[in-house]
Amino acid sequence: MAVHFFATTLAILLLLSAEMASAAQVSRERSVDEQVAALVEKMLNKKTERQVFSQLEALGCPAVPAIIQRMDDRRILSNLHIA
Repeated sequence: MAVHFFATTLAILLLLSAEMASAAQVSRERSVDEQVAALVEKMLNKKTERQVFSQLEALGCPAVPAIIQRMDDRRILSNLHIA
């Protein structure tokens, strides 16, 4: 009886832990997505455009999905050349 209770309690704790880890991952992804969205808006300003490209690169691999989601954005950049 005590072993069954212990196993059930352990299973519940493991499920809660997995759910919390998943929620934290979603929160990080949302945060990166929000950062990318804000940087894309700043990219339209000629004064901040070059700096924004560096900031996007600095976000690294976690930002790639958010960047790809915005690749179909057809707004014209102030500087049409990227170094």
